[in-house]
Amino acid sequence: MSSTNTVASAILQLQVISQDISIALGFILLISGTIGNWKHNASSLYIFVKSLFDLFVLIIGVTNQITRLGFNIDLTAQSRVWCKLAISLINITFLNSLTFSVFSFLTYRNLQTLTTQDRHSLSTLTRQVISLALLQVITLLVFQVPYAIVQIYTLVTINLAKSTYRQAQEQVVIYFFHGYVYGTFTCSFYCYCIVSKRFRKEVFGVLTRFLSPPRTTQVQPRHQRTTQL
Repeated sequence: MSSTNTVASAILQLQVISQDISIALGFILLISGTIGNWKHNASSLYIFVKSLFDLFVLIIGVTNQITRLGFNIDLTAQSRVWCKLAISLINITFLNSLTFSVFSFLTYRNLQTLTTQDRHSLSTLTRQVISLALLQVITLLVFQVPYAIVQIYTLVTINLAKSTYRQAQEQVVIYFFHGYVYGTFTCSFYCYCIVSKRFRKEVFGVLTRFLSPPRTTQVQPRHQRTTQL
């Protein structure tokens, strides 16, 4: 009897951990991704458009995940507009990421065909865009591949008999990677900081102006200056 209570308590704790992971990881991704995608300028129009799509999928996808997995409130079931908007935007954004990956791969293949002299003739801006594209491919692999592995495991073992405790353990992992995969859409800003020295200077300049208190100049009244004279 005591062992049954222990297992039930452990399952309950795992369920609570799953909800906490969904809430905490969701808010971290939502805040960091929103800040990261809020850019006034970009190295190319395509990357700027991708940042807008990333921002949309973070606001809609992560918000829905926080409410659904963390608070058991499914916004897509309560609002048809939200459901259609979420599905269409997320699908478009994943296609956008796939297109970006293909574009980056073709760019890399094109670089391999260039001679050393041609590579030296590339402008700094072009090099930064190429480096950013390749770095985006790496982030896609880092965040998307583990999620794909978890999804494959779930489909393969869907017909297996599992204990309640094992299901609770798998739920923790699934909830974590449901949030982890959205890291793909939070990395644009940080990739810019790694690749572009000029962008880092602009970020530091904005932070300095934001954190430093404004200077106030005191102007003496005219009659006081006349009296001093």
